[in-house]
Amino acid sequence: MQFNLTSEIHLRVKKIPIILKVLLVLMSYVIANLENNREVMKAFSYTFGNKLFECSEKTILTQEMAKDILYFWDANRRLDNKETGCLIICAMVKLKLLNSDGELMVPNAKGYLQAAGADDNMAAHLIKMYKNCKSETSSTLNGCEIALEISKCFRRGVHQKNWTPDTSSLYKMN
Repeated sequence: MQFNLTSEIHLRVKKIPIILKVLLVLMSYVIANLENNREVMKAFSYTFGNKLFECSEKTILTQEMAKDILYFWDANRRLDNKETGCLIICAMVKLKLLNSDGELMVPNAKGYLQAAGADDNMAAHLIKMYKNCKSETSSTLNGCEIALEISKCFRRGVHQKNWTPDTSSLYKMN
């Protein structure tokens, strides 16, 4: 009986390092995937931000609008400038993400996200997030206000997934 108990304890002790190794591998995968998703969002933000600034050439870009663009991912930043919503629509049209009715062109959005490095799952999740945000937004608002509200909802969703990109290098411009 003593031998069996000792053998069982020995087997359990041997299994602990294997379990720890498996957990470490899984944690490494999750952390690497999380970091990759942040990098995807950073690439997405960079190209989208460039389009926003291109669109601002057609309007009077106020300091507040520029800050909305530069600090978009800052969860503490209030986004309430309707004109920023107009820039968002312009950028989405320039990127061929919206059709003439203001609807998301899913194949184009998927291609855009994949070009930024998203895999199929991430692209599908972001598209679903956008659609959910759109359906939650009041239709009594005008187009620019709707775009702004969808953007705020989308930003909250990205924060909840912990995919918020590090765009601090842009802050130094201000």
